[in-house]
Amino acid sequence: MTDMMKAAREKLASARAGQARTAAPTATATTATPKTWLGAPRWATALVGFFVFLVLYFGVAAWVMDDRRADTTMRPAPEALPPGGSATIAYAASLIEQELDRGGWTPNDSFLSPTAALTRMPAFQTAVVDMVRAVTNSYTDTQTVEALARASSELAVEPERGFFNGSFPFIGGSAGARYGNAADELVVYNTALATDQLSRPGDSETLRALLETMLTELRRVRGDLDDHIRGEDETGSESLAYEAARGESYAATLLLRGVRSDFAPLIRERRIGSALVEAIEALDAVAAENASFVGTDDLTSQGYFLASAIDALARAEAELEPAA
Repeated sequence: MTDMMKAAREKLASARAGQARTAAPTATATTATPKTWLGAPRWATALVGFFVFLVLYFGVAAWVMDDRRADTTMRPAPEALPPGGSATIAYAASLIEQELDRGGWTPNDSFLSPTAALTRMPAFQTAVVDMVRAVTNSYTDTQTVEALARASSELAVEPERGFFNGSFPFIGGSAGARYGNAADELVVYNTALATDQLSRPGDSETLRALLETMLTELRRVRGDLDDHIRGEDETGSESLAYEAARGESYAATLLLRGVRSDFAPLIRERRIGSALVEAIEALDAVAAENASFVGTDDLTSQGYFLASAIDALARAEAELEPAA
């Protein structure tokens, strides 16, 4: 009996030892998975942290940098408008510098930039430069001045051109840098006017060419709005058309303020001052709008004010036509 009890105890001890050896790896495996102070595995915590970073970088940072304000009270910087310079050219240079100072030139931002996901700000900036380019080209076409020609050449660069690009030497010369060069050339032109190296144009031919150029740009923008309102444009969203109208109108209303100053005697002589003021007020209304969510009603409102501005500018331009 005693021998049987001893054998039973030995068998039980042996079984317990086997269970302990079997459980040991399990315990080791359980404690081998590292935990963070949050109680989750490190890989899960890292994944959540990366997601939060993306939200902050491409969401919050982009929202903070999304600057589409249209300050119609802006005045040219003193260095852009020396005494005797052209107010129109000074506004053109100041508009370019303002867009570059909004946090950079966003239409050519890489996918690594926090503004890469923005669409409305690039559309606004591009539209501002489109109007400035058109007015600068109008001056270049009516005058043989190297600084104006260089400014037009710099502004001809496509807005999406980045630091790395497909044009030789394939590096450098981004759109933002080239537009900054154009602003500098416009200041050079104004300095030449201020120092009497050049004569400031004030004739009816130059003024008429400027108004025709603005009319062409504004009619194009109005046509794009009409296509969206009728549902005939499937190439872009309503918000992009909306920002394009705001940007072109913002640049046009400031440039027209410069035109009124540069051509004041001629404007009084031809009695077109009231028409220009009417156009400026209508363009101010388009630029001042800044809807968070754009719908057809917003485009219709823009179209109404643009039509008023176009009509006023067309009346002013007609008064400048040479006598038959």
